Amino acid sequence: MATDIRDLTVEQFWELAQHPRYGDLQLELRDHRLVTMAPSGNLSSSIGVSIAMRLAQFNNEHKVGILTGADGAYRLDEGTVVAPDVGFVRHDSLPDDFDREKYTPVPPDLAVEVISPTDR
Repeated sequence: MATDIRDLTVEQFWELAQHPRYGDLQLELRDHRLVTMAPSGNLSSSIGVSIAMRLAQFNNEHKVGILTGADGAYRLDEGTVVAPDVGFVRHDSLPDDFDREKYTPVPPDLAVEVISPTDR
């Protein structure tokens, strides 16, 4: 469901997303517009966790990048920030000044979206 907040920059979106009013919501920025995401069902969430576990095992062995869950945000361009169910970005894709407390400033090298029965 899209809200009526439009024309946001990535930085404005990030500030807004940190506000307590939005603390329990999963948010994305699409075409400079704030979008709220519905929670996943247990089946979809379990599938995402299973995929993340396998990727985490590989990454723990090879230390090639960082892995995020459904709350991990990635900047795709100046008007888009998404949070895939599972995301991965190689260390060599990240800028040296990457702030791990904020969104990942580059697109993921791998993004997994688990489709739930209610997705269109």
